[in-house]
Amino acid sequence: LDEAQAFTAETIGGHFRRLGRLYQAIRALPKPVGFALNGVAAGFGLQAALHGDVRVAHPGVTLSQPEVRAGIPSVMGLWIIMESIGLPRAVELSLTCRAVPAAEWQAWGAVDAVVPPEHVLAETLARVRALAAKPARAFAASKLNLARLTQAGYDATIEAAVRIQADAFRTGEPQQVAAAFLSARAEKNR
Repeated sequence: LDEAQAFTAETIGGHFRRLGRLYQAIRALPKPVGFALNGVAAGFGLQAALHGDVRVAHPGVTLSQPEVRAGIPSVMGLWIIMESIGLPRAVELSLTCRAVPAAEWQAWGAVDAVVPPEHVLAETLARVRALAAKPARAFAASKLNLARLTQAGYDATIEAAVRIQADAFRTGEPQQVAAAFLSARAEKNR
């Protein structure tokens, strides 16, 4: 939210293009990518994890798409959630900004395992190593094909995010919501 205050309609597009390149790098990496989730995975954290191949959490982890609450349109998050768990859940999570326990994400198939906190990293590494033990060329070709199957939608989403975010930041709403939140938090911490 600190960053959101500084963005303008002219600069926000660059931010979302950089974010798109980061997610694309995860999608295109020919090796397995795992996410060991601990605490809250919200917005970027959720989106990055959903672009990976393995997600392991503990029972205290929550995942959410809180952008709308912050005055930021849910565009990229809506797309990856939809691709991961379907349109109805993506609509609900993107519009309500509800924090969802890891076990619920596991039931939906978007978290691979929920283990005790002290086992999250070891379980993530074990799952990534199991994928890495597969024949490398077949694994890489399969992963790249999975990215190819969704590439047109992904590219369209990045362009939509740039356009929609510029429109939103032109109104000043995201900056105002961020400023109000940060001000309330500073007041609370005094």
